[in-house]
Amino acid sequence: AQTLARFDLGLDVGYSRLDYDHGYPDRSDPLLRADIGWRPSERNHFTLSASSQFSDTAADAMTGLDPGEDSIPGSISTGDSVVNASPYEERRLVLDYTLTTPRTTLTIAPYLPRLRYVESDQFDQDGDGVRLDFSWLASPRLRLGAYAAVDRIDYLNLAREDNTRRYGVSLTRQWSQKLSSRLEYSRYERDS
Repeated sequence: AQTLARFDLGLDVGYSRLDYDHGYPDRSDPLLRADIGWRPSERNHFTLSASSQFSDTAADAMTGLDPGEDSIPGSISTGDSVVNASPYEERRLVLDYTLTTPRTTLTIAPYLPRLRYVESDQFDQDGDGVRLDFSWLASPRLRLGAYAAVDRIDYLNLAREDNTRRYGVSLTRQWSQKLSSRLEYSRYERDS
């Protein structure tokens, strides 16, 4: 990782190997995650991220967590993946724009995921989507938040396309340095 005056650069390079005891041939591939961030001004930030790696449903679900959340979630949306124990090769491209002011933060992030399952190509998929996050500091101890996400998943070997919409609002109250409460409403819709 490198942080410059107006740019941030990050690169993870590695190698992953799936070693099966029975039934499937071993599989190995390079792991690559790269991102470049650009801050044209103090308030604006762009990040372009690309990745190619093995993943699974649990790892994919963890990427959908709120980065500001510091506790274990009660439930995790499965997002763009089919719920099973099969690993897949994931390639993802994300462009993230964040506008920050003293009281508000707005993030818009379009993304393009591509999943290729290792054990069977039945659920191989290509997709696209966009996520929008907004938060407003109403007072020093009260934050209002909202998010919305829309994505489309095309299953290559099934006659199926999923269109998913997720949105929600939240109200967070900071009572003390270690105590806060959060009221949240969220909705998840999927048409197949």
